[in-house]
Formats: sequence, structure tokens, C-alpha cells
Amino acid sequence: MCESQKYRLEVCEDVFIAIIPPPDRPTVEMDHRRVGGVCPVPVRRPGGGAPVGDFEYEITDEDEVVITGYTGDDDEVDIPATIDGRPVTKIGEEAFMDQFGIYSVTIPPGVTEIGDRAFNWANFLQKVTIPNSVIRIGEAAFEYTQLWSVTIPESVTEMGPYAFANIALLGSVTLPGSLAEIPDYAFYECVGLKSVVIPEGVVRIGGVCVFVRPAPKRDFARHADRNRAGRLFLQFH
Repeated sequence: MCESQKYRLEVCEDVFIAIIPPPDRPTVEMDHRRVGGVCPVPVRRPGGGAPVGDFEYEITDEDEVVITGYTGDDDEVDIPATIDGRPVTKIGEEAFMDQFGIYSVTIPPGVTEIGDRAFNWANFLQKVTIPNSVIRIGEAAFEYTQLWSVTIPESVTEMGPYAFANIALLGSVTLPGSLAEIPDYAFYECVGLKSVVIPEGVVRIGGVCVFVRPAPKRDFARHADRNRAGRLFLQFH
């Protein structure tokens, strides 16, 4: 391996691989597989993007990767499509929760689920690219971000309550024809929301967004007793 506090740069085809000893761990011999849930070899794709080593993950019984955390400091994050040759298929629960330094996120094709509270309280997140492979967007997945607009792809068939709640800057939302139900509080307290495009396939609109108080309470382990309630006046296009 490399000596403490030094770097070794390798070139493998079009990919630069910098093997860097973690500052809080002893230098050990390791291959290019994950150790303790974190990939030890940061791999930065040409053109930028977060190194693979900045992502914590789990491997499922189906030999697929679930992203469970992010330890990097990039403000523009491209989630890798594969890690260690395995496809990334899910953004896990609370994987990017409380990540205050992220401005934009690109989710790769092949991801089918964005877990509950995956980006909850990522307060400076303004842009997200959701691929046309995502089937489910979990409860409170993007709550308390700063997204300006949202286009949900046609692949999405399920969306959890509070999925895009409490986003004051959110101005417009385009929903897919594949979505049969808009869940309760999906856009709760999105005070800047001017329009939501409702496709013909929607058969139920839950109680959503803004301005009615007192509000019901939910308990999350890390953000408890935050008040929510109200209705959003929807414009049908």
C-alpha cells in the first residue's frame, strides 16, 4: 500500500485511481472491495463527480448495491451507477439526510427506489436528476430541501407522504401519468408552489400542502415533533 499521509496515483484506461489512506484509520493492505461498508479506493470519473469512496453502501442478497451514506464534500454529487462491478439500485433510508453541503445530485439510471427520508434536511439541495428507472419515491424523501422545480419520471408508480413537503422555493411540479395517487401531505407547506401538473391517470389526491394549523405531529428519530398540516390548491393543466 502507500505510506501514511502519501498518495499513489494509478492510471487505468480512462479512470484515475488515487489510493489514499484514511486519516482516522491505520494503513492496511486491501483490495478494491469495500472494507467496513466504505469503498477504500476513491475513483473520480473524468469530468468530475464524487469519488466512489465517498459513498457508504450495503450489498443485497441479489448482489446489488444500496447507497446508505455519503462522506464526501462535493457540492455536486453524481451517484455511481456501479460499485465494485455491482449495480446501484437503491438510495437507502436517510442516506443523504442532513447533508448541508450538497447543491445538486444526479441519480443514475438503474436506481429503482429512493428510500424514506433519503435527502431529508439536505437544506441546500436545489437540483436533482431522477432517472426514468425509479419506481418508488419514499416518505419525506426530499423534505426540507431547496428544490426549485421537480419533474417526476414516467417510471414512478408510488410516492410516500411528505415526499416533497416543506420546500419553500419549490415553484412547479410535473407528475407522471404512471402515478395513480398523490399521497397525503406530498407538498405540504410548499408555500411558493404555483402549479402542479396533474395527469389523467391520477385517481386520488390526498390532503396536501399549506397554511392550516394546528398541525398533526410525526415523530422521527432525529427530527421529532415538527408541525405539519393544510391543503394545497392545485392547478390542473
